[in-house]
Amino acid sequence: MLNETAIYDSPRFRHRGLLIDTARHYLPVDLIKQHLNAMVMAKLNVMHIHFSDDQSFPFRGKSVPELGDRGAFSSRMQYTPEMMEEIVTYARLRGIRVIPEFDSPGHTGAFAKSHPEIMAFCDD
Repeated sequence: MLNETAIYDSPRFRHRGLLIDTARHYLPVDLIKQHLNAMVMAKLNVMHIHFSDDQSFPFRGKSVPELGDRGAFSSRMQYTPEMMEEIVTYARLRGIRVIPEFDSPGHTGAFAKSHPEIMAFCDD
């Protein structure tokens, strides 16, 4: 007697994601990679990275580096373009898409630390 079994295992949804909020809680690159490894095991395929908020702006870009320099919690808590490239490549090799989020005009209080002239003044 031959026992035959067919297993069909596929995700129900195309977008199966995880959000990490680096603007409120800085995560080192190695910890983000650990999250990516866990996402593979859970069949998640999208990592959404929230970079901008009132608490901090941890991305140090090439065109306006002062946003990250003054907006991050500290100089050791910043992401450079090279770090982001490393994260995106690591994710891509695992079948995970990275979506960086730079909220604007909302969630930009940290911008005022380097460019107060672009912020609207609001009492309370």
